[in-house]
Amino acid sequence: MTKHYIDASGNYIGAFGPGVHAPDGGLIVPSAPQDARQNWQDGAWVWPTDVLATAIRAERDRRLAATDRYALNDYPHAGDAARQAWQDYRQALRDMPEQQGFPWAGPDDAACPWPEQPAQPPAGG
Repeated sequence: MTKHYIDASGNYIGAFGPGVHAPDGGLIVPSAPQDARQNWQDGAWVWPTDVLATAIRAERDRRLAATDRYALNDYPHAGDAARQAWQDYRQALRDMPEQQGFPWAGPDDAACPWPEQPAQPPAGG
């Protein structure tokens, strides 16, 4: 039977079958991680904080890029309130890394406070 091992820091060492010498100091865990960047912590594979932060920033940047045109001075918004709503939305995206709890459990975590896009689309949209 194959056994999976981690080192003392929770990093995956590898899987070893019968007759193969297990690594010195290796601890047995029930499975391999889904991704080599994950670490074993408190009985589960978890993503390191830097990986989660990078994923959130990438999604934030994608959302900003998707709304760049609404930030242009000559974009034909329906009015000043619509222009301000898009400015506020984009600022909230830029402020994501400063929010309490960042980086949560990544961009798909329900606790991740993604701001809501303005309800009314811009006039030129």
